[in-house]
Amino acid sequence: MRFKLIILLVLLASTFSSIFVQPVSSISQPRYLENVPKLSPDLIVYHSGHLYVHDVVKAVIAIIDLETGEIREINSPRMLKKFTVSGDKIILLTSDGRVLVEDLEKSRSMKLELSVPADDLEVSNSSLWISIPMLNLLRCYDLETLERVKEVRVRIASGLDKFSIMGDVLWAILRDYKTLMRYDLSKGLNSTNKFEDYLQTVEAFEGGALMATAKDEVMALDDDLKVMGVWKLESGSSTGIILHRLEDGRIIYVSPSRWVVGEIEGEEIREIKVEGRIGGASPAEDRIWFTETKHGKIGWISYSRPPKVLEVKVEELELDRYRGRVRVEDPDGDLQGVNLTIRHRSQLPGVPGKVERIEMTKGEDYWWEAEFKLKPGEKVEVSAEALDEAGNKGLGEKVEFEARKMTMTTATTLKTTTSIEVNWIQQNLYLVASSLLLLIPILLAVA
Repeated sequence: MRFKLIILLVLLASTFSSIFVQPVSSISQPRYLENVPKLSPDLIVYHSGHLYVHDVVKAVIAIIDLETGEIREINSPRMLKKFTVSGDKIILLTSDGRVLVEDLEKSRSMKLELSVPADDLEVSNSSLWISIPMLNLLRCYDLETLERVKEVRVRIASGLDKFSIMGDVLWAILRDYKTLMRYDLSKGLNSTNKFEDYLQTVEAFEGGALMATAKDEVMALDDDLKVMGVWKLESGSSTGIILHRLEDGRIIYVSPSRWVVGEIEGEEIREIKVEGRIGGASPAEDRIWFTETKHGKIGWISYSRPPKVLEVKVEELELDRYRGRVRVEDPDGDLQGVNLTIRHRSQLPGVPGKVERIEMTKGEDYWWEAEFKLKPGEKVEVSAEALDEAGNKGLGEKVEFEARKMTMTTATTLKTTTSIEVNWIQQNLYLVASSLLLLIPILLAVA
């Protein structure tokens, strides 16, 4: 009897591909400082590699060196409205409107002499600006001598974050809480824009300002006071909101009352909720720091966004060898690596299959590659995971894949079993026999 060999391809295609565009990823998940002595933190300021944290219970400012972990404490008033840092000086605004300066280099404490309470303060270059709404004044002091060098007569609204200075430009919310003023300090020229809603906060950036309204809207304005964008946030977001604009145009905001850190990019608004109420927040070069008052923790969220796994492909090289190809896009250019995960199916019910993780190598353009082996006819699940330097993780869609198998059939109705099928049967009989042998001690014990 003559036999005719027929090769059957039981593969949908020699190349199987799945395109999976992830939902637009937000900034990274919150992380927390470890091995830090117990604190009761509220306000926080980041400055030159150090965190300055106000401990409301101990009435100190804890200075944490982020490189060495060393912590230094200096005394401070228990009740603070705000504080900031410039060089080796800490400037404190107490709840009753006093302005104190702690000079760390010279180990001395100074007090700014004011006839009436200050309402807010900000440091720009080497100058300290103080708002005094009771006198309709904004005063400027030299930080070294604490001598008054300038004052601007302006009806700034009462409360924190009602003025902000960038270079020689002052942005201020005026007394009616609906008018925003832009004032050129070098030329003495000002312009205003009145809005329908009450204004909560203003934050200057190079070329414009950010603003939050009582209706939980965030606005971006250019130097001509023209509105460039408006974004509606969840109810209650603008209470105590902190705004910060990144160089790439993204807007980072912190809503202490809602426990969230948010990101605005284009028309997209994305938020991450932390573990407790936020006491204070401070932007750094690559992240935003915050405190959680209930848990006494200090955390941060990186500005870096997770990488996106856009496409997963499997290509056949030969009968048992395959190549996984993954296309990855990283919006911030800090992609660290890509791993390919292959989940093999178990031949026994209820027993998990083997999981194989392979580090991929960079190919052309945005593609990453890795080779692996499969048995003929084996079914696996293939997926990919991309990691960046900030610890963010991007996941791709899981792809079901079946390897090519070969069978032999006769020209008659008789079926010939191939060596591959024989091996498969032998392997399965061995697994079943092994399992039955394991049951013998149990059956003897029961008997």
